[in-house]
Amino acid sequence: MKKKYTELFFSLVSTLICAGLFSSCGIITVNSPAKSEAATEESAEVTTSYEVSYHEPYKEDYSNDSYKFLKKIPQKDYGGSVFLITSAKDGVAAPSDNSGAVISAELLARNKAVEDYYNITVTTKTVEPEAMLTDISANVKSGTYYSDLIFIPQSYIYQFMVKGLLMNLSSMPNLNLGASYFYTSGVQAAGANNKTYAIAGPATLTEDAFSCIFYNKNLVSNAGLASPYDLVDSGEWTWEKFGEYLKSAQTIDCYSVGTQNAKIYLADLVYFSCGGRFTNSVAGGYPTIAMDTKFGEEIVSLTKSIFADPKYYGDSMTAIERFNSGELMFLIDNLSTSYTLANSKVDWGVLPLPKYNKEQVSYLSLANVEEAMFMGVVPTVTDTDKVSGVMSVLNIAAYGSMTDAYASNAMNYCLRDNASCRMYDKVLEMPVYDFAYTFSPYSESIASISYTAVRNPVDGFQTLTWYINAWGNSYNNAVYRLFK
Repeated sequence: MKKKYTELFFSLVSTLICAGLFSSCGIITVNSPAKSEAATEESAEVTTSYEVSYHEPYKEDYSNDSYKFLKKIPQKDYGGSVFLITSAKDGVAAPSDNSGAVISAELLARNKAVEDYYNITVTTKTVEPEAMLTDISANVKSGTYYSDLIFIPQSYIYQFMVKGLLMNLSSMPNLNLGASYFYTSGVQAAGANNKTYAIAGPATLTEDAFSCIFYNKNLVSNAGLASPYDLVDSGEWTWEKFGEYLKSAQTIDCYSVGTQNAKIYLADLVYFSCGGRFTNSVAGGYPTIAMDTKFGEEIVSLTKSIFADPKYYGDSMTAIERFNSGELMFLIDNLSTSYTLANSKVDWGVLPLPKYNKEQVSYLSLANVEEAMFMGVVPTVTDTDKVSGVMSVLNIAAYGSMTDAYASNAMNYCLRDNASCRMYDKVLEMPVYDFAYTFSPYSESIASISYTAVRNPVDGFQTLTWYINAWGNSYNNAVYRLFK
């Protein structure tokens, strides 16, 4: 029986990978900007005025990694039993009306792979997080079943945890929290002292949670600048280089950069894209303060320089409109804003947030705590062996292919060139999460030693060094009390 399910699993994975390859490489004709993300059919080829380049993106051999992962997952035949996943967000556990064709296909194939591997029937429902809190509280109090698995935003993990609504995943059998098909920083962000209450991985990935930079190709060209795509590919897309591009806006009389949804936490984005962390996870222990005074002050200064740029567009309510009008060289916003820009008259591209320097290996993307999704388990679940297996295989089935699905879907409905498709992959391939965001509602000191310490100094309130000195001991005490 095991051989049958394993072969079918890899057949589905291979089919999905091939579909992603065919939709993401070669010569394509760019979509009509009028196409909607919510379309249920693949967009037909149309002719536009945008130049289309030839591109063959590098694709990892997901099947080899999946095979290695799957060999370590115990397998059972559950006789077609129903497995319920309840999600606080549409389009993560299963397709929604707005998922788009490629994403829908990926989600369906992922769930089908799990069904066939364990001989179960995966069903899903969507419930608002506040309603889920209320419902699960009642179920836990009465000791009754609610759902086999739940998907909740990172910002709600603390509330679920303190109410006793999340099982300690470290105690679940056959769940390898250190496996590379889970996001390491996601595991570290959801617990301490041998207690992990939620995990993030490819199966919980969403575009809404990550920021990128949109750029106006014509304005960059008019300023006599090289394509930022080339800098990204060569590993030289750094914040220093970005600053040089901003200065060029003065020579062609346009706005340099604007921030829409990202304005309030731009300092956080810069800090994490440069490789910084607010907290360090200690195996089996308590997270320690990771903020370095010299590095932190440098990030604060860098962020200040962006806001102080004479051509910075400061009205965050209309930054997208200014970009659409062709007056803004760069727009920093959520990756999902790509679909909002689908009808723009501007020939635009997508870029990852810059690196600290060219020696930094990867482009890093901080997860927005309000949008980042995590997997959790309600304590009234009885078959933890079954749940841990499904959690693992869900992420194995989504490993690698989920980022491609988002990129391919965006290419079909809103992107203007193949290079942007590659950039989409880069934005999503290295997500970063941090403990401080998850548990700052518990204690002011956790917030003050992390995002407050970089945001407030940008606005001229105290210094990062002051926050570290003032709140360091209080942070340690708060974390100990929370997880003792």
